[in-house]
Amino acid sequence: MSRAPHTTEMLCSCGGRIQWECRETYRDRRWLGLCSDPQCGQVRIKPVDGEGPPDGLEFFLLDGPPIPYTPPWIRLFLHASQLVRWRPVDRCWDCAGNLSFKMTLPPDPDRPGDPYEVVLCIECGGTEIAFWIPPRLNRARTPGSAWDEAILIQTLRRALRDRIADHQSSACDD
Repeated sequence: MSRAPHTTEMLCSCGGRIQWECRETYRDRRWLGLCSDPQCGQVRIKPVDGEGPPDGLEFFLLDGPPIPYTPPWIRLFLHASQLVRWRPVDRCWDCAGNLSFKMTLPPDPDRPGDPYEVVLCIECGGTEIAFWIPPRLNRARTPGSAWDEAILIQTLRRALRDRIADHQSSACDD
């Protein structure tokens, strides 16, 4: 535990002792004080040598504003872009939006369970995945509302993660 800053009080208004923690950032030093009385637990945050007033725990823990939430299908879209090229397609089957894109994973005899084609709406997450099971493509759909728990999406994530890792390791071998 760091020594308490000399400009801050050591006692809480309840009479409990305040324990201080210091966090150094590339810009300044930040202090967080916590009352040691279990009945109180008050938190104090002071920018001892920083500029401007503190903004609660966000000020103490983060170096800047938090990154806004990005839906999982957009993260997958960006991640897959390391390996494949997405092409715009017709409207989404789930939300009728205009932000649907298609990609094709090249067939790999060592990976017969991988998806062959994926159509993904980055507006709602509606996903259509096609698997090559001779003699034809078999398609299945997952709405954006069921995206996180869908087995199809887990299969797609695994295939992309493994193929990107294979691609990066083979690029390092060259």
